[in-house]
Amino acid sequence: MQSLLLARELASREMNVEILLSGSLRRQLDTAEPTAALLEREVLVDARWNEYDMDDILAHHSNSEARANQDPDAKLISPGEFQTLLEDALAGWIEAEPEAPAEEEEVTDGDANA
Repeated sequence: MQSLLLARELASREMNVEILLSGSLRRQLDTAEPTAALLEREVLVDARWNEYDMDDILAHHSNSEARANQDPDAKLISPGEFQTLLEDALAGWIEAEPEAPAEEEEVTDGDANA
C-alpha cells in the first residue's frame, strides 16, 4: 500500500522519474512494481541493493515454517505474528554473527543486472 501511495504522489506532482532501481529480492521488486506501472517505467534490477534474504534467516533462526515467500497452501499467520517472528529471527542472526548460517547477501562488482 505504501508503494502505491508513493507512486500516486509522484504522479500527482508530475515529477520526471527517469530511473526506477530495485534490488533483486521479491519484496523489493513487489515494492517497485506499482510505481513502475503507474509511471510506465521499467524497473532496473541491481542485486547490490539486496540486504538480506528474509526466508534464509527465518529458516536458520526460527522454529517456524512461515516464510515471506510462502506456499499459497501453507498455514498463514497474521502480519503482526510474522513481524514478531521476523524480528526474533533477525535478532538471532545478528547475535550469531559471524558464525550465523544465514548470511548477508554477498555482493561483487559483477552482480549488477542493470
